[in-house]
Amino acid sequence: IAAACVAGVLSLEDAARVVCVRSRLIARRLAGRGGMVSLPLPLAEVEGLIAPFGDGLVVAAVNGPESVVVSGTSEAVAALVEREPRARRIAVDYASHSPAVQDLREELLAALGPITPAVGTVPVHSSVAGGPIDGSIMDAEYWYTNLREPVDFHGAVSGLVAGGFRLFLEMSPHPVLTTSIEETADTVALGTLRRGEGTLDRVYRALGEAFAHGVSVDWRPAYPGARVVDLPTYAFQHQHFWVTSPRDRVSATDRWRHRIDWSPLPEPPAAAEPGRWLVLGATGATGAPGTAWTESIVRALGEQAVQVSAEAPRAELAGRLRAQPPADGALLTPGTPVEAAAMLQALDDAGLAMPTWIATRAAVAVGSADPRPWADQAGVWGLGRVAAWEYPTHWGGLVDLPAELDEAAAARLRSLLTEEKAENQVAIRSTGLYGRRLVRAAPDAPARAWTPEGTVLITGGTGGLGAEVARWAAGRGADHLILLSRRGPDAPGAETLREACEQAGARVTFVAADVADRERMAAVFDEHPVTSVFHLAASLDDGVLDTLTPDGFATVARAKVRGAQVLDELTRGRGLSAFVLFSSISGVFGVPGLGAYAAANAMLDALAVARRAAGEQALAVAWGAWAGEGLATHVVGDERLRRMGLTAMPAKAALVALEHALNREDTTVAVFDADWNRVPAHTRDGLGTLLHELPEARGPAAVSRPDAADLRTLLAGLDAVRRTAKLRDLVHAEVADALGHDDTVAVDPRRAFSELGFDSLTSVRLRNRLTELTGLSMPVTVVFDFPTVTELGEHLAGRLGGDGPDAAELLARLETLLDEAGPDEQGTLLSGMEALLSRRRPPALATDHFASASDEEMFSFIDRDQAQDPA
Repeated sequence: IAAACVAGVLSLEDAARVVCVRSRLIARRLAGRGGMVSLPLPLAEVEGLIAPFGDGLVVAAVNGPESVVVSGTSEAVAALVEREPRARRIAVDYASHSPAVQDLREELLAALGPITPAVGTVPVHSSVAGGPIDGSIMDAEYWYTNLREPVDFHGAVSGLVAGGFRLFLEMSPHPVLTTSIEETADTVALGTLRRGEGTLDRVYRALGEAFAHGVSVDWRPAYPGARVVDLPTYAFQHQHFWVTSPRDRVSATDRWRHRIDWSPLPEPPAAAEPGRWLVLGATGATGAPGTAWTESIVRALGEQAVQVSAEAPRAELAGRLRAQPPADGALLTPGTPVEAAAMLQALDDAGLAMPTWIATRAAVAVGSADPRPWADQAGVWGLGRVAAWEYPTHWGGLVDLPAELDEAAAARLRSLLTEEKAENQVAIRSTGLYGRRLVRAAPDAPARAWTPEGTVLITGGTGGLGAEVARWAAGRGADHLILLSRRGPDAPGAETLREACEQAGARVTFVAADVADRERMAAVFDEHPVTSVFHLAASLDDGVLDTLTPDGFATVARAKVRGAQVLDELTRGRGLSAFVLFSSISGVFGVPGLGAYAAANAMLDALAVARRAAGEQALAVAWGAWAGEGLATHVVGDERLRRMGLTAMPAKAALVALEHALNREDTTVAVFDADWNRVPAHTRDGLGTLLHELPEARGPAAVSRPDAADLRTLLAGLDAVRRTAKLRDLVHAEVADALGHDDTVAVDPRRAFSELGFDSLTSVRLRNRLTELTGLSMPVTVVFDFPTVTELGEHLAGRLGGDGPDAAELLARLETLLDEAGPDEQGTLLSGMEALLSRRRPPALATDHFASASDEEMFSFIDRDQAQDPA
């Protein structure tokens, strides 16, 4: 309605009439009778979800390729939210854009009859029509239809993109549709006002952002009497913000290539038993796979080890763990990443702050004598590397064991769990212990001169990276490209991509298919015999491990892992010249908030190793950020990459690195551009011994920082006012450090963390640092619960305050209780106190370097705004 007014279609009076009439009728006739729900899913999938509800639920709005709103009766909405964990209820109690609106038609047409729309002075693209319209038709009937029919915002944006528009400004009190716009195509979408920032200054800032993206802005009305001046010829600050030239990066392709190696470790001193350890896994009572494996580990740890069945819902397993007497540690034996996540969740829910290790078998291949890695066990390692960042206070590490746990391996396991050591990613073999290391890939001479001849299949072939690979393959000599994606020829930009590839000399066939559908893919291969395969299909389901569900993991694993497995099975024995899996460095380093994605990428690496061991072509490339539409840069953005010390690789240079790997017949390689001098010290410390054989990554020792004891000593002598001020200053300094600032000047303590540049991943790091400093246990959401420096500082002051009885008084009370209790009551009190001490005593861990989560988090856990109705 506002757009129609600004475009000159409706007068201010007519626009106000439409708003008031519709609002009054909705409040009087529809309120309380329905609801609306947003779903981050494609339209076809949403239609399948709501089909069982019949007319009870309908599609209300299509905001983007994976952003749909449904509306319907209150009962149907409640049932959908209960059934579908990704559904988010919108804060309305009526069902617009549904059949319920039909009851308003006659009254609405009568009340809006007097409005007189004009052609307008600015072109209008309608979310009703999904494209451009003549403003003069926006009469009473149009505004009824606008409220009754589905909103095709996605169609309207797609039409604008097709017309050459690439930059969008959302004029609203708070941006809610920018993400949907940017997901539609290669566009830039900017907000204007934000919650709590409704001033002209915010509008001018938005115009400044648009100007920085190439929009011509007339600043004279904003600054009357001002004049344009030349920039000074000297720098105000000695801070370098300019990117290096593509030529410099292309010449450094070899510098980007890394691989994982295994370094022999000293034999540890023998240890009889590590103490009382809880071993979580399958039990003999169920006959589940892995039962014998878990039992062999229990025997290896000695008589004090206790086996706990992990085959239970989260709450039940947490209850079992709480009921256990105090233990020295927990060793998890999951078969899959989902099982690992469930065990970690239950341990966290139970409040058991004890050293936690995960044991696997055949998850990694240390040498050629090792068996082929199992994908599920490799995925457990990928997820474990994320757990190290998200559960830093009680994380122990990952240990891969031989398939048969003989006494020598059992002794090494006991020693590993007993000794305090920096190693936290260890493989135990008959020949000794090995630590995981990142090393520079040697600049070997080419083993072949590979070219993409014949028919090349590219999954995810119409996406940003897929299109880059398609154009590259066409230019390098491919005869025929099979570009496979869910939408096939209907994908945005498909025809433009076809033209570019055909001009380079390749024939193009678009295929709409699910790469995880084995039957469908078998038909594709029967119709199109391929000579090489590039698997780029991927899906993200962001969230910290505490929120990971089996369905969430399945969403990520289906396209990436199951799709790769289908491709592997169907191409065995076909003599492919290349079988390339696009993996991610999230599986190499671990990224907070991307447990499922890191696990899936680790599984791809394992699949490549297993396929190569079977005599087939296979290459898994763990990519860093690509400039352009690569997942990392699209989601993270250049600013956060800069703070991490990472640089997005130009597509052409990344493709040179890809061809380099194909010619050297690598099996797994990590390709990323990191300036280790700019990588924060806490990131290098967090990665620990992984970087020990990468000299350029071993920066100077971190400056000593205060710990919890120092802070409490400092606060003890302060009154409440000064204590609060001190904690505000502390939070202020840690926030500035988390954002990469040299001091606190650039951080407004009253401004929301989300506006300062925080996201859920940066929040993990700040939470970890504040936990280290204060000794307080805090949820990962603490910076969203207390969203400014001021509020968070005051919250910490309250928790560390001196109000109430002091420690001496509490101890005296406890002593009195024990003196007055009978023998039986004393036993109960002492057992309870021991359990409390076990849970709250800071454990002696071997992983101090995981004390803070890292900005090495190149895929964000995005705190997306709830999708809303744009009509």
